Amino acid sequence: MPLINISLYNYIIEHSSSISERWFSLKDGENGSIYSSKVSPHVKELLKKQHAFTIQTVMSSFLEDQQIFTSNLSK
Repeated sequence: MPLINISLYNYIIEHSSSISERWFSLKDGENGSIYSSKVSPHVKELLKKQHAFTIQTVMSSFLEDQQIFTSNLSK
């Protein structure tokens, strides 16, 4: 795998938490929507975890070793 791919993968995985936080801060759906900024702390935390997992899954698809990607797909 080219070094740039590995570097990009590592950077995004290391910063996935802040990427998810930024993503959530930009979401401001309609009241009552799961993406509303006025959701409960539990829902907000769940959304951030799911978003971070999505980042991890998508990024792992670029790795030569597809074991992480395949494992994530089965979760």
